[in-house]
Amino acid sequence: KPRSLEAVLLTTKDIPHTGLTVGHADRLSNWQDDEDKWRFKNIEDTLGTTNYATRGVSWVEAVNNSITNLEVAVYDAYAYDIANVAGGRVKYTVCDGTALNGYYRHESDVGRGTDRTSDMYGASVQQKVGGVTLEPGVLSIHGDSLLFEENRTGINHPLGSSMMIYSGIFNGGADNYYLKATTKIGKTSLYALYNYTCQDVVTKGMKDGQELDFVVKQPITDRFTVALKVGAGYRDSKSAADDTVATDARLFVTYDF
Repeated sequence: KPRSLEAVLLTTKDIPHTGLTVGHADRLSNWQDDEDKWRFKNIEDTLGTTNYATRGVSWVEAVNNSITNLEVAVYDAYAYDIANVAGGRVKYTVCDGTALNGYYRHESDVGRGTDRTSDMYGASVQQKVGGVTLEPGVLSIHGDSLLFEENRTGINHPLGSSMMIYSGIFNGGADNYYLKATTKIGKTSLYALYNYTCQDVVTKGMKDGQELDFVVKQPITDRFTVALKVGAGYRDSKSAADDTVATDARLFVTYDF
């Protein structure tokens, strides 16, 4: 289910061709906790890196589309006494049905935070083929493993909906090659994601990993929706005896009041 933030948020579009968002969040719901996933937790607890209280996360993001067919976004998120996250993304629409995307993020420690430096690079191509949108891309992590990622804070990333994160896509030294496909048949939405991850064998136990995910979403009425999500993952370890396979399946029945 979606995560929720306890936050104060201000958004304005009064600046020509620019959207500006400023916010501050103290707590986050639905993160990895076997006992009480529904509870709201302090930001420092969701990141799992400190044994002291912090003042949450403050962030600012600007999205500009003043140049025809080009969208540029830059952002900075400051997690007090933990880390600073700065980056940007670019989307250039080549023609109807074709777009190029680029991503960059830098994470570094601040204040009392544990010493860390991470860089994320990514690029992809979005291409419509008939009624299907295909997106092949690469995502590479350099330095330490990402701190702000789906296992902890649920911050969005270029791979989209990776159900199991089984191949270690956010590990330091991980190079990810992926293909997303989305389409709609009538009212039925279909989504598929395949990713192949090459790990840094010097520091990680895995040599590489793979994951394949499918999502089928079907509205029954205007308010009632059923979605099936299934995934399969494979880890190729340094020792063949330690290779593992895992599967996951989830059924979501949603009613909007």
